[in-house]
Amino acid sequence: MKLYFILEGRSEYLLMSKWLAFLLPDFQSIEDYSTASGKCYYLLDGGGQPMIYTRISNAIQDINEIHSINALGAYDF
Repeated sequence: MKLYFILEGRSEYLLMSKWLAFLLPDFQSIEDYSTASGKCYYLLDGGGQPMIYTRISNAIQDINEIHSINALGAYDF
């Protein structure tokens, strides 16, 4: 399973990276979504308002290029 998270800002990014490492020890954090394989997650700093809207738009395009969504409703690339 591969997960793609968009977080509002830098603080959320720092917190979520630590939290996910604890909650999902079998998953690997990746720096580039295009290198995804196996159990991994990608965190994207949304840059706060209003930058997050552009980043969400770009993330949707990235995810649509991969054509996959998991059963829980979280985007899976």
